[in-house]
Amino acid sequence: MIDKTISLDIRIICVHPPDSLYSGKPAEFGVQDKAGNLTAGRLLPDGTLAFDVNVTISDDDPPKFGGKHAHGTSTDRFVYLSYRYSEEPTVWIKRIKIPLNSITAGMARTIKNAPLMKTLATYVNGQLAARVDAVWKIVER
Repeated sequence: MIDKTISLDIRIICVHPPDSLYSGKPAEFGVQDKAGNLTAGRLLPDGTLAFDVNVTISDDDPPKFGGKHAHGTSTDRFVYLSYRYSEEPTVWIKRIKIPLNSITAGMARTIKNAPLMKTLATYVNGQLAARVDAVWKIVER
């Protein structure tokens, strides 16, 4: 078992991210916190964007997730990648829901034992909207 609740860093890699203009207006894309703020991703050499997010995970079965980026109900947590107009921050163009429920306590234990070498990652197509399937894998940092 993992110790009560641990802090877990996860990485979302967005392929085909949306443009910085939408319908001729400036737009922004990022991981959304509970306050509605967006944090931009880090551009990788292949043109994808990497978003590093911290969540907490409990030792319950199934685990419970928390943290400022974990949205949803206690039994259905997800992270939002959100796209909105820069000059109208309350007008969402779209949001991509990335579920956390396929992350297991065993995965969290592996990351906890090697936090500087491994992380959990999933790939998301930035052209999609609504809920997507997320396959989380343990990868080298």
